[in-house]
Amino acid sequence: MSSSLIYYVYAYIRKADGTPYYIGKGSGRRAYAKHSVPVPKDKSKIIIMESHLTELGAFALERRYINWYGRKDNGTGILRNRTDGGEGFSGLVILEETRRKLSFANTGKTASEETKQKMSRSQTGRVHSEETKRKMSRSQTGGKSEEHIQNMCGHKSEDHKQKMRVPKSKITCPHCGKLGGSNAIKRWHFDNCKNLIDA
Repeated sequence: MSSSLIYYVYAYIRKADGTPYYIGKGSGRRAYAKHSVPVPKDKSKIIIMESHLTELGAFALERRYINWYGRKDNGTGILRNRTDGGEGFSGLVILEETRRKLSFANTGKTASEETKQKMSRSQTGRVHSEETKRKMSRSQTGGKSEEHIQNMCGHKSEDHKQKMRVPKSKITCPHCGKLGGSNAIKRWHFDNCKNLIDA
């Protein structure tokens, strides 16, 4: 196996209803290490959804899964992710143009049969609450707004295009001095850097 195919995409699964609450990209022991969200104590609730990926491929799938399930913080779905994924590539933030290319490259792709089976096994015997069913339904294409559906199909509204033209704000980590996009810096620095300094 090529040394570059060391990345994977993983999910943390809820005990209550078997739905994912976090999607991430990693290599090595990343899925099992201390995290920005609680790591399941029951390791069977940590699912490697796709493996043997390049870093770029892993980021693309991470973004696709986050888009599919949606985020709780912005009201689009059920995940506790605080970003749309794709941050941290070789220590940098992936540019918006690159993200659009990755999204386009993965349009129409579906999860492998192995991934579907893993997700299915994690939900065996689970009965979804009405609230969970509603959230899962909303996260599917049929529950999206017309504008969102058009955006997924590559038909950007003028308002959406205008938002994409606005430069992303950058901030500096107060602990290590690293400058970068606010989402990536908050995710990969701040508390992480503070903990390293305190250690």
